[in-house]
Amino acid sequence: MEQHKIESSFISELRTDIYLAANRQLEVRSYARDLNGKEYIKNIYEFADLLPCKPV
Repeated sequence: MEQHKIESSFISELRTDIYLAANRQLEVRSYARDLNGKEYIKNIYEFADLLPCKPV
């Protein structure tokens, strides 16, 4: 929130949902609601490894 210059006192709710989509891929979606009741939704893709893990 600091990166986007958003004060935490303006946010009334934060939530992250993780679920299996219809295409059987893992989906991560983040939700925020401000004090005026407006909801912001963002799909998160950056968490996924693009390359398979190699055994150590």
